[in-house]
Amino acid sequence: MKHCAYTLHTMRHTTFNIMLPFVFLLLICKFEYCYSNNVACFERERDALLRFKESLIDKSNRLSSWTGLDCCKWEGISCSLTTGHVLKLDLHNTIADDHFQNGYYSGLPANYSNSCLGGEINLSLVNLAHLNYLDLSLNNFSGIQVPKFLGSFKNLRYLNLGSSNFVGNIPTNLGNLSSLEHLNLGTSLGYPISNYLTSDNLNWLANLSSLKSLDMPGISICCDENWLSTINNLMSLSSLNLKNCGLNTTNPPSHVNSTSLTSLDLSGNSLDSTIFPWLSNLTRLEHLNLFGNQFIGRQILLCKLHNLVSLDLGANHFNGLIPDCLGNLTSLTSLSLRGNSFTGSIPNNLSHLCSLQFLDVSENKLTGSIRVPSNCPFYRLKDLILHDNNFKGELPDWLYKNKNLETLSLYSNSFSGPIVDSIGNLSMLNGLFIGGNKFTGSVPSSIGKLSNLNPIFQNLVSSAN
Repeated sequence: MKHCAYTLHTMRHTTFNIMLPFVFLLLICKFEYCYSNNVACFERERDALLRFKESLIDKSNRLSSWTGLDCCKWEGISCSLTTGHVLKLDLHNTIADDHFQNGYYSGLPANYSNSCLGGEINLSLVNLAHLNYLDLSLNNFSGIQVPKFLGSFKNLRYLNLGSSNFVGNIPTNLGNLSSLEHLNLGTSLGYPISNYLTSDNLNWLANLSSLKSLDMPGISICCDENWLSTINNLMSLSSLNLKNCGLNTTNPPSHVNSTSLTSLDLSGNSLDSTIFPWLSNLTRLEHLNLFGNQFIGRQILLCKLHNLVSLDLGANHFNGLIPDCLGNLTSLTSLSLRGNSFTGSIPNNLSHLCSLQFLDVSENKLTGSIRVPSNCPFYRLKDLILHDNNFKGELPDWLYKNKNLETLSLYSNSFSGPIVDSIGNLSMLNGLFIGGNKFTGSVPSSIGKLSNLNPIFQNLVSSAN
């Protein structure tokens, strides 16, 4: 019996020793943070957020929920379910979300300005040491620079300061954010939400090896001759937007490293054809926008990018015939060649683009008819934009059969013949521009069936002859 009692005592003592560390940890949890309904965040982090709030201008009282001890329940705050630390601070201006289309904002509500946060970004945020997501976009921090201390968030994976009226040079210590996967410092030009940032060079990006998307439209980087080499070494990058940055193609790299790129917007710069050899090896590209650069001639050298879904070469200086090889890009759903000096007719090979939904060849010097022979003559087209050319002849039958058409722009050409009654079958049309041609006969009454047609566009129909 004594032996049994001793054994039982020993087992209880051993069990107590094993359980003691777990009891100690639970006590720490109870005093540091708690999973009850009372407190669910660290006091140090809660105080940091409150000091941050005090430095802000919040006209619409968006942060009214920032009261009480449980900061993890405050608007825009997300915490770890296992540690209780603040991981996410998302204070982007949600009132603009429904007005964002294709990279631009239109028709912003009248109360947008009042809904913006402003003021200062308090240094207290550095106490959110576990933060991995920070979004302050679409606000109005007018006249202040991007805080240098943002470069100290070692765990940050997402940073969005886009269109919030920051000014000055981008702090180069953002290059210390080695875990960063998404960076947006850009601006939506032409609207009251923007940034006025500059960067002497892009060398500070070199250490961001995890970066997957980079958005810096409207930021002046015009003095960097080696920007493309820096971008070329970002091996994980899949989406890049450097629109309207004043870039040229000095010193293009001879070898492509950034093979992960699927979306590239370099529109509104001063690029020339010396960048084509580099671009032509980005074989994973799906979206390419080169609108508004300095490309000259007929050679495009992009015809082996067979994964391209959208291609915009508008507002350049291309001339001569439209290259037949564009018809090999059979994945294209959107193609824009507008605002160049292309001549001749639309090549038959373009009719191989059976998935095409958007075609814009307006403002060129194109001639001939648009009778495109094919097994799939643009039957999926939603937008056909041919205005300001020298096209002639009657409208083809396939055009009247395309019930997916939403926009048909033919004005300022030399189209002739009648507009047939079957135009009334294009029930999806909301934009019809056919003035400034040589059509004969009267406008068919069947156009009255086009219930989706904007009344403004109907006025243009009356001037078709």
